[in-house]
Amino acid sequence: MKKLMMWLSLSAAGLVAQTHPLENIIAAARSNSPSLKDQLGTVAPGLKTQGAALVWGQDFLFAVMSDKEPALVVDGLPQPAMLRLPDSNIWYRVLKMRTGVTHSVQFNVDGKPLFARRDIPGYNPDSYPRPGVPQGTLSEKKTIASKIYPGSTSDYWVYVSPGVDPARPAPLMVWQDGQGLVNRDLSALRLFTVTENLVQQKLIPPMIHVMISPGTGQGMRSIQYDTVSDRFGHYLLEEVLAEVEKTYKLRQDGYSRGIAGESSGAICALNVAWYFTDKFSRVHSTIGSYTALQWPAGTSTRSASGASRRRTSASGRATGWKTSRTRPGAGRRRPFSLPIRSR
Repeated sequence: MKKLMMWLSLSAAGLVAQTHPLENIIAAARSNSPSLKDQLGTVAPGLKTQGAALVWGQDFLFAVMSDKEPALVVDGLPQPAMLRLPDSNIWYRVLKMRTGVTHSVQFNVDGKPLFARRDIPGYNPDSYPRPGVPQGTLSEKKTIASKIYPGSTSDYWVYVSPGVDPARPAPLMVWQDGQGLVNRDLSALRLFTVTENLVQQKLIPPMIHVMISPGTGQGMRSIQYDTVSDRFGHYLLEEVLAEVEKTYKLRQDGYSRGIAGESSGAICALNVAWYFTDKFSRVHSTIGSYTALQWPAGTSTRSASGASRRRTSASGRATGWKTSRTRPGAGRRRPFSLPIRSR
């Protein structure tokens, strides 16, 4: 009997140990546990700058740091009052919400937004760990010093999904702002879990993800991501991936390679695929910043007459630019320039 009780106790302990951190923190919020403050500090470091939205199934935990009582607005509708953690300026609320859709979230104080509105996904089943599905491996953080961007360094990580054969070149996905993707299910995209589930279902091939952070230096994220030239592509291919390929075998054809980003990272992804079509033929663009944040690098692409202009790219090659056009239905001329590849 004592052996049986000990086995049951160990089994129960094992089950508790397997509980996902997101389940634990939502349970702590529902029970008003004193541990909630420490758990939020661990998994949601941006409480003061953007708030937090943690999701597990239909349970959505919203939290924010504010000296005044905030109002929570979801999908444009006011929600029940937020609760304050004792002896702190942290406010939280757990709601049951619909999955399979995206919800807009806003924290207001005195009728004004604390931060920009956020879109929070109600995750589908493939975004959750499943029993029996093997996990991939994530490298330690690596840092590279750039010659193409002198004086700048970048961090990057390499994730290898289950099923990758080290002896054979693997398909590749490159992600901008990669520092936001490496914390497994605590990252909004849940990239690793989704990859593992889809590989297990044979919906995608085993692959390698390379996640890159922007370079150090004032304004370097915009310089790297928003500049319309082939400079970042050369940096990616000749410095970052060249270093990755010292350890991992990657397929070289564009069909087997994709590149992704959000906001400025999205226009960066498009630029790389635009200038290096033989290396990348797949682009994942999320709310891309397709505007003149760093356009062009050093010279104007427009002329008063609307004539074609040519400039020199970062590699020294001449790059063609289309002439200005008129947007159909506009009351006045709205010129824009579109980069085209030299022939």
